[in-house]
Amino acid sequence: MTNKLNWNQINRVPWASHHWEGIDGTRVKAHILTTPRVVEYLPFPTNYKSDLSAAEVRGTLSNAHGAATDHLPICYGYGAGGGGPTEELISKAHASSAMPGMPRFAISTVKAWMDATDVPEGQFHAGEHYMEVHRGVHLPRVDQTGQQEGRTGPP
Repeated sequence: MTNKLNWNQINRVPWASHHWEGIDGTRVKAHILTTPRVVEYLPFPTNYKSDLSAAEVRGTLSNAHGAATDHLPICYGYGAGGGGPTEELISKAHASSAMPGMPRFAISTVKAWMDATDVPEGQFHAGEHYMEVHRGVHLPRVDQTGQQEGRTGPP
């Protein structure tokens, strides 16, 4: 699950939810977040830390493309880096669900959402998901302890 592929300036992933086939032939479910956020220099801007405003909640559904859009995730929380949802955001989620015409919320996990989502077999992308804005950027590989590969000294 990501929103960063929506930062592409030219090539858009054609489905919000799809199967992604890696170079080894393995398929996994994938989802590109659809919660809108206005960013002047991005043609398809979305976000992963929604403030759960009515525009963002409704926009999550209207921005979705492809099948499997009857229930969609909205990632919300305070700040980047793991701040998490605040009491205010949780209250907004409950209040929004009670408003006529608004989508219903189910607070869940990414795994539970992926397990419950049926993605049509025809919605699949084979090979690399190319992120255009990372052209020429070196991203060091980090192991699960947070240590950079090849590093010889302390972090």
